[in-house]
Amino acid sequence: MTSHCEDCLKLERLCGACSEAAELRAHAMWQAYCRSGHKPIYVPDRPDLVYAEVWQGWRDWVAWNQAGSNLPRAA
Repeated sequence: MTSHCEDCLKLERLCGACSEAAELRAHAMWQAYCRSGHKPIYVPDRPDLVYAEVWQGWRDWVAWNQAGSNLPRAA
């Protein structure tokens, strides 16, 4: 039987790994979208550099841009 703290540590490691994987998937989705020819010219290819002061990560960027774009929905 594991202690509550051990279970919490396992869950924290799992969530961290899932979060990193989701970030990588979002970045890959954005790169594919940029290559697709559907991205408007006024939207930067590298928003992480253009908006560095307020950058929240690729998942945040992709989720925000999915609202009104041709980006595929994340599974």
